[in-house]
Amino acid sequence: MSRIFKFEIEHVFAEVLYKNENTKTLLERFGFAQQSRLNQVALFSDAQTVANLQQANPALIGALETAGWGINRHDQRSGVDAFQKGKNDFLKTQLQDILRIDNLVAQKFALLELFDWTRKLALGQVARSGLHRDDGNDVIFSFCSANDNSINFRSVA
Repeated sequence: MSRIFKFEIEHVFAEVLYKNENTKTLLERFGFAQQSRLNQVALFSDAQTVANLQQANPALIGALETAGWGINRHDQRSGVDAFQKGKNDFLKTQLQDILRIDNLVAQKFALLELFDWTRKLALGQVARSGLHRDDGNDVIFSFCSANDNSINFRSVA
């Protein structure tokens, strides 16, 4: 019996971030073109498929992530929910902060750090309890909800 795996493409830096000319210029200056492969993650749209994959062997999950697939659900039919709005509002604020940095090298590294975190969020590597980083620091944050459209995070040693 064959199974069709429906999926959608999630933009790491959402399309809405490219509507502001200043943030679009910043993103494109450092190679984050809106429709570039780098800015896209494939996500399954079937809830049961995602639930099964989240319980799968870590080697399979790693292979999917290496191939650019995440294990979060993405279903465009549901519209923009509170999480997406909160994530995009958070990213808009972060990008505005990066634009205020007057050193291009510092801007680049700040943007790369933000992209890395946002990509890990899309891939499902960030959990409600936080993200463990390779450098030994944990990033603690909270997700948005319908009543609180924000994502906050802070690094702790």
